[in-house]
Amino acid sequence: MHVVVNGSWLEDLSQYITPTIIANSPDINGDLVVNLGDLGLFADNFFGEYDFRSDFYWDGVLNLSDVGRMATTFGEDCP
Repeated sequence: MHVVVNGSWLEDLSQYITPTIIANSPDINGDLVVNLGDLGLFADNFFGEYDFRSDFYWDGVLNLSDVGRMATTFGEDCP
């Protein structure tokens, strides 16, 4: 991935900078629709060990804010 900021490549004098960029989506299993498959994976994280993939509110903890965001996208296609 190359990052462009204000039309300029993000680089230094000797090499390109490779920032760590992470993103998550309610389509956890990647089948392009938010469905029960994703809900099961979300529940595993919610009741088990923390995983960023299910932290939709991006606050470092899985709680009701994340449940609400999962619920509002349930059934939606992810093009």
